[in-house]
Amino acid sequence: MAETPVRAVPPAGNVHVLNAGREPVVRLEGISKRFETKSGAVQALEGIRSSIGAGEFVAVVGPSGCGKSTLLRILCGLEQPTQGKVDWGKEGHAPRLGVAFQEHRLLPWLSIEQNVMLPRLMQGSASAADRERAHGLCRLVGLSGFEKRRPAELSGGMKQRASVARALFTDPELLLLDEPFGALDALTREQITADTERIWMERQFAALLITHSISEAVHLADRVIVMSARPGRIVAEFKIDLPRPRTEVLGSPEFGKLCSDIRKKLEL
Repeated sequence: MAETPVRAVPPAGNVHVLNAGREPVVRLEGISKRFETKSGAVQALEGIRSSIGAGEFVAVVGPSGCGKSTLLRILCGLEQPTQGKVDWGKEGHAPRLGVAFQEHRLLPWLSIEQNVMLPRLMQGSASAADRERAHGLCRLVGLSGFEKRRPAELSGGMKQRASVARALFTDPELLLLDEPFGALDALTREQITADTERIWMERQFAALLITHSISEAVHLADRVIVMSARPGRIVAEFKIDLPRPRTEVLGSPEFGKLCSDIRKKLEL
């Protein structure tokens, strides 16, 4: 079998991105982040240089505390970098973003339909077209028939499906996923991962997934970025050249080798 396409990255974080030919949705230019705490400064990220191409699915893996989620929070504007910048391209402003976190963050007093429409409700009232769109997204993520239920009536996996539907409501150009399936049981996680791949294949938005799961990253991503322990630096990038849908190759030697190669980089 051919050797896995991988590029090791020097500590300075000068990354040769592997998404040649795709117009970048966003570029990360030397992103560093330092937090000031009572016990002293904590360097979370250092010299992150990469990009996400239009329609590209990128996954980031790394040890706990390496700054993966901080990187995503910088992209969605919840944190500001200490150094470097996020370059959104010629327009100079962020594309339409959708965000799903590990905690579903559904509002318990709203129905699933209303939670999915929350981006619109926060701007005023929802229209009939908005409700129709919410119902369509519920069907897309496997929640048809549960639109009028409250979050307390749903299982953990169903709540995460609702969270993904809400993230898709704005028809995002870039979907940010911060370990959204991490708290689920293994079987539910596999099912939702497969559904996420199906939705991405249908919609072809750009996506960034933060995950601890190497197999989940290889299942979903066109490219997997490996980060070091804190301060988080990019130490390698892997191009995932497996056919889609990947559910058909999960047990293949090629899939296993990619997971093994990525794990070796994490253990360095």
